[in-house]
Amino acid sequence: MFRIFQRELLLLVLLFAVTISLFLFTRAMAARNRSMNVEIANAWFRRGQEQLKAGKAQEAIDSLRSATTSDHDNAQYTLALATALAAGNQIEEAHQALLRLRMAAPENGEINLNLARLFAKEGEMSDAIRYYHNALYGVWPPDQMAGQRLKVRTELVGFLLGAGDTSRSLSELLILSSDTPDNVAAHNNVGRWFLQAGDSQHALEQFTRSLSLNAKDMDALSGAGRSSFNLGDYKGARRYLDAAGVSGGKSPEDAAVLETAKFVLSRDPLASGLSAEERIRRLTEDLDAVLEELQSCAARKQDDLNAAVVLQPLETEIGQEIQTRLQPGSLRRDAEGFRTGLDLIQRIELATGQDCGESSTLHNALLLIAKKRGAGER
Repeated sequence: MFRIFQRELLLLVLLFAVTISLFLFTRAMAARNRSMNVEIANAWFRRGQEQLKAGKAQEAIDSLRSATTSDHDNAQYTLALATALAAGNQIEEAHQALLRLRMAAPENGEINLNLARLFAKEGEMSDAIRYYHNALYGVWPPDQMAGQRLKVRTELVGFLLGAGDTSRSLSELLILSSDTPDNVAAHNNVGRWFLQAGDSQHALEQFTRSLSLNAKDMDALSGAGRSSFNLGDYKGARRYLDAAGVSGGKSPEDAAVLETAKFVLSRDPLASGLSAEERIRRLTEDLDAVLEELQSCAARKQDDLNAAVVLQPLETEIGQEIQTRLQPGSLRRDAEGFRTGLDLIQRIELATGQDCGESSTLHNALLLIAKKRGAGER
């Protein structure tokens, strides 16, 4: 009996040892297989990233699919696949992949940012803005938090401006400007965006901050010049744009703005510090210029009855005014004639601009002078 028990115990121990060995062997093989799959997935992932950078979206999609198949628990691979799908215009599948990831990590900043980009690509404003804000206040690695939030807000501003939403873009820009790194490139970038959004005052603040860091920066001088011009500070515009030219700026747009600013400064009959004779000389010269433009426009539009209805009465009026109220002697007796002349200049410039298209920098300057002096508002 004891021998039987002893034999069964021995068999049991032997069976246990075999079972443990098989278990350990199976686990080791599974771990080895897992390790191999991870290495294979990583190789496919690296290859897919390289293909995506090279603009080979479909090849990148195939490689990243292989990566996610080999290591389906790696969220980074799924996120990369979604990016490739978006680049390959497989929008719906990219949506689904990102939404699955977001279900597992709803506050993940990178996932929300990719969803924002996807909706932005489709022109879905409300969804794009929502996910951009989720990304702004989402979870990022602690050492990346500030940099990523600046990056996301910068991207959001660009998206809003591109979509023509200046109101919301200005709100975001005001926040962005307070977080902007204190360097020339960053201030110039924010300044250009303020200009694009129509806020020249805040744009000027950004460009002048850039100039305090580098007084010869061509982009900052150009931006400050344009901002000053928009704000009606034509002396400031001339100063900045002249300096931009000295620093190497050769933008045709800057040249046109500078020329217009110079005309405004040299042709304004109501500028301070002028003698009565200089005021008369300037107004007379301005009236001659608009009369010439009016006659040229009328000649081009002589077969256009609608244009004639507007242009001919103006031609008659300016001829009469030049011979009466706008004569030098009349202007010396009645200074109100200067405003009458500027009012007439404004109406002619608006009419010729509407009927004959864009005018020269001189005529743009004359229109700015008339508006600056409140012509047409009496």
